[in-house]
Amino acid sequence: MRKYKKLLLTSAFLLAAGWGLVQPVQANTGINVITSSPTAGILEVQVTNLPDDISNLQLPIWSEHQGQDDLHWYSASKTGPGSFSLRVYLKNHHFDTGSYQIHLYTTDTVNGQLKGLLPASTQVSKENAAPQHPVIQLTELDVNRGTYKISVQETDLTKFIRSVSVASWSASDQSNLKWYEASSNGQGEFSARVDIRNHQKIKGNYLNHVYVTYTDGSRMGYVAEQVDFTNLQLPVEVAVQLKQKGIFQFSAENIPSSAPLSYAVWSDEGGQDDLRWYSTSQSQSDLFKGEIPLSNHKGTGTYHLHLYQEGRGLLPMTFQVKQEDRADAPLAAALALHEPDYAGAGSYPVGQCTWGAKVLAPWAGSWWGNGGQWAASARAAGFRTGSSPQVGAIACWDDGGYGHVGVVTHVESDTRIQIKEANYLGKQYIDNFRGWFDPTASYWGHLTYIYPN
Repeated sequence: MRKYKKLLLTSAFLLAAGWGLVQPVQANTGINVITSSPTAGILEVQVTNLPDDISNLQLPIWSEHQGQDDLHWYSASKTGPGSFSLRVYLKNHHFDTGSYQIHLYTTDTVNGQLKGLLPASTQVSKENAAPQHPVIQLTELDVNRGTYKISVQETDLTKFIRSVSVASWSASDQSNLKWYEASSNGQGEFSARVDIRNHQKIKGNYLNHVYVTYTDGSRMGYVAEQVDFTNLQLPVEVAVQLKQKGIFQFSAENIPSSAPLSYAVWSDEGGQDDLRWYSTSQSQSDLFKGEIPLSNHKGTGTYHLHLYQEGRGLLPMTFQVKQEDRADAPLAAALALHEPDYAGAGSYPVGQCTWGAKVLAPWAGSWWGNGGQWAASARAAGFRTGSSPQVGAIACWDDGGYGHVGVVTHVESDTRIQIKEANYLGKQYIDNFRGWFDPTASYWGHLTYIYPN
């Protein structure tokens, strides 16, 4: 380029002395180069009076501000015989002011080499090189969830953007101000998602200030559109997790008021026969916490949680309970190791309570007698007995007659258990016939539990 430039210095030199003021200088070649500015940040180049056989025109253009650090090659569009036009965005030239070099080249049709036609220059004023502001928009506004997105887009008339930061707040003292670093899509667009949850959920009018850092090191601040969240009511959000073995805990946010919260809990096992009501008060601003003791409910799998405040339903939801979540998990797991053994219960009459207990607890003895005799027989065989219910233990009632036995499946307290049994009210098969009941009631007889070794 430098060598070719020296060869062309004897040719005519063109100067368009100001944008909007066209002063074409005709070289001895007869070529005219005209520059103009339709708007700040754009340089229009018109080339006329070229030989008609020229089909392509290439223009290397650069400012003289920092040598040729902004040199760009452009291909002009043919607009007619001997005429070409080109639009140059000064963004590609750092929006430099002062003198710009414009050289004209074409490809030789004989040897395919570039052929210099003319060197020219023009002056760019500060006014006509002023970059425009980026396009700042508020999009994806969700008035129900308190979120929105601030987007910043560079254009052909803005400087190249390096990074964008957004400051948003609603409190008059800026106590809930939060800074967001916008992410880039790689094509000059930056965006940041604002969420009222990051601002202490303080309602009000949200102000958004955008700070843009450009690749030339400069930084500019802009004011974006405001967002009115004065009347926002966020949807109720509930999270349930295991607090400790046997107890789940839920956290509820965005509850409409500070009035006490009521909640109903039940498991899918057996319908709603284990439904229990609980209540809790606000633990801190906009937050309620409540506990769910599994001892009040039976089984595993799907549990239902319904929230109510001042008689109004807020949210129905479900959560999952695993066997190991329950306080009685170790014994329940031990019980699960014993698959029902119908073949091994042949020493007891089929359908009787002793047969059912032997099927469910194969570790029980084969010749322990009637149900009322099982506790004494078990002690004689070396098994532990006692008065505390445990999952997997055999409950033995001695009423002075035949007595009764069953295997414990659920325990809430000494006076509230569930069992599986046979021959309850004459039903000679195995099932959970009673649900929750009090095993210590006097009419059942003296109660003893037999524990597996």
